[in-house]
Amino acid sequence: MGGRKWPVMVSTVLLGRHRYRVVRPAETPRFAGLYEGRLGAQFCLDKETAAMFAQAWGLVARSPHTIVNLPLRRAKRPSQHIWGRPLDLVLLHHRLAFPPSRWKQVRSRLGTGRAHAVVLPSHAWPSRSIDDHRRA
Repeated sequence: MGGRKWPVMVSTVLLGRHRYRVVRPAETPRFAGLYEGRLGAQFCLDKETAAMFAQAWGLVARSPHTIVNLPLRRAKRPSQHIWGRPLDLVLLHHRLAFPPSRWKQVRSRLGTGRAHAVVLPSHAWPSRSIDDHRRA
């Protein structure tokens, strides 16, 4: 996974005295879905979108002042079945102390952003064997 480029759009949003850096994929995910249904949230994705999700997760873990917005509502639905209300996914580090109630304001001020590429270092995803997971 390390060294893989992820093309993104970066926006800076000012709300009062707060400045937020928001990262979004440059392209809408091809095949994904996050749905809120009767049984809770359901997350469906293909291999490419799973890699994008892993990079987004890694970026947020290493950049506590970044918000990552994955617009999954625009992606192709996994099936013709109605799973529930489609949702976007917003990832952020807990140290940002971002109140969820502020997200709609931030989202409405995003604009197009500027093109950038995220590349996580090769050691971002340490290889672990199945035995390592069993011991943990």
